[in-house]
Parts: sequence; C-alpha cells; structure tokens
Amino acid sequence: MCLPKCEGGLGFKDLALFNQALLAKQALHILSAPDSLAARILRAKYFRCGDFLSALAKAGCSHIWRSLMWDRELLSKGIRWNVRNGRKINAFKDKWIPRLNSFKLITSDPSTEILVFDLFDRSRQGWNNDTLDQVLLLIDKEVVLSIPIN
Repeated sequence: MCLPKCEGGLGFKDLALFNQALLAKQALHILSAPDSLAARILRAKYFRCGDFLSALAKAGCSHIWRSLMWDRELLSKGIRWNVRNGRKINAFKDKWIPRLNSFKLITSDPSTEILVFDLFDRSRQGWNNDTLDQVLLLIDKEVVLSIPIN
C-alpha cells in the first residue's frame, strides 16, 4: 500500500498519518454536526453530561471511541471557536482568535471571566471599542475588530 503507484502500490506515504487524518475527519463531523446519528449515539454512550472535547476514554470503551479520543488530541490543537453570538466563548481562555499557532489573545488574564459576548456593543451590533480598549492590548484589539459578528 505504501509503494508508489508506478510500482503497483497505492502511494500512501504513511498509513498511520492517513488513518489519523480520516479519524480527524470523523471527530470534526461529531463536533460540527452534533445532531447526526453517529454523534447522538456516541453522546448517549460516552459523554452525556459534557461535550466531545471534554469526554474521557472510559475502561471497556469501544475501539472506535478509543481511536477518536486519540485523534481528538491532534484535532484540539488546531480548532478554534467560530464567533457567532459569543455566549459560550471565554475571551481569555478559549481559542477563538484567527491567529496562527495559538488562536488565543496575547492579552492574558485567566482570572477574568469575560465572554466574547461581553465585548459586543449590542446597540450598534458590532464590537464595543471602549470595552476592547479596557481589556485588550492594541495588537489583540486590531485582530478582534477584523472578526465579523453574526
């Protein structure tokens, strides 16, 4: 399977990485389509009271679930929140900034529990510049202002 196609193989460079990529696609599907049949079955069995990203691999769990847990670690390094209404996103702890590598604010204040929703100006339906000035560095403010609000 790892031989080049010209030598009669399928041309896979690394089967483990290919497998991990396919599992990442399934894990992403569970995250993006939580009402799908597969996601509902896995939620009922493995993470009733939480979400997929915080679920644990219990003793005696299926091979599929263990594989998804293995791949979730890789997936969690590269995913970030898509800002919609901002009610579930912690501004300082969660990954939501379109910045490579960290996806987080440079301004760091983990003791402050500010939601992204709190940074909105609901009367103007945009970002609240006064609040952004108070809690963020200028470099973070510029990146936040570039994010469209639904």
